Amino acid sequence: MSDETELLDKLHREFADFHEFINEWFTGSCPQDDALFEDRHVHHLASDFQIILPDGSVIDRAPFIVYLRGLYGSNPAFKKQIRNIELRAGEPAGCRLVNYQEWQRGAANTRPANHGRMVSAVLQTRQDDANRLEWLQIHETMLPPEIISAEPFDF
Repeated sequence: MSDETELLDKLHREFADFHEFINEWFTGSCPQDDALFEDRHVHHLASDFQIILPDGSVIDRAPFIVYLRGLYGSNPAFKKQIRNIELRAGEPAGCRLVNYQEWQRGAANTRPANHGRMVSAVLQTRQDDANRLEWLQIHETMLPPEIISAEPFDF
């Protein structure tokens, strides 16, 4: 297996685990447990993590964690699907810039409730575990209406 194939496999596993947990947390389909939240979400975020939301607001790690913790079970109909993961830059030992689409169905706090976002994420190798990645930054932008209306929401 080539280094790039191995890296892409690692990225796909990281994205699947990270976003699957967010789905489970929002819908309340996993236990509301601090240890689980730490392991499946907080542990994935770098100490200097930040997210830039579609409206341009920037949230640092600590307030983002508090915000997400408070959303447990808040959206039972929520579903998320990740599509079109594309490694833009990176190497096995350093940071990776990744673009992907995040499609959401039934999002209670977003209009329209069914929508898509273009996301750029920077991930880096964890210092305490070279086999794991952590999220350094996420930047989300809403996809244009013509793209959203042309894609299925059958997930």
